[in-house]
Amino acid sequence: QEGISPAEVKGVGMGVPGTADPERGVLVYACNLPLCRNMPAREAMQSALGLPLYLDNDANVAALGESLFGAGGGRTRCSVLITLGTGVGGGVIINGKIFAGAYYGGAELGHQVIIENGEPCSCGRKGCWEAYSSATGLIRSARQAALENRKSILWEKCGGDLDKLNGAMIGEAADEKDPSAQLVMEEYLRHLAIGLGNIYNI
Repeated sequence: QEGISPAEVKGVGMGVPGTADPERGVLVYACNLPLCRNMPAREAMQSALGLPLYLDNDANVAALGESLFGAGGGRTRCSVLITLGTGVGGGVIINGKIFAGAYYGGAELGHQVIIENGEPCSCGRKGCWEAYSSATGLIRSARQAALENRKSILWEKCGGDLDKLNGAMIGEAADEKDPSAQLVMEEYLRHLAIGLGNIYNI
């Protein structure tokens, strides 16, 4: 950060996408990074930086940051944060601390099943919230919708190459009243709401 000298940095916090063991500093498992199992990430980063390093799941540390300095603003000691991207991550803060759960996997909220025997998830199960409410799931649904409707402007947005389709293009097409894109977005939001409702009730 500007205005801070290297000598003033006492340590580094690192968020990793997957199940992390903060005590050992290991990335245990990351379903969206299939080569990462029991990776000693802290050891490698500490060696490179020459500073103490704390490692945890990326959504967990984002949740802690939001509870202290962001949306929570230090006003609440219990909160839940959901991250939407390649996957669906979750961080749970209880009494001001990260809820790690058994084996540090206590807040893998994206892997609650919302549709029995539904779409395959990168974790190996079927019907996970992540399979429907991630950017990956949104794009998969939009590609299928475009294949079913050759007149959809989704084709125009991606230049005729569905491999180039992204979330922004889908949103633009929906805003432009493309029926296929609108249907995809409605389904995406419905699935997102189901998962959020489950978490709210839990």
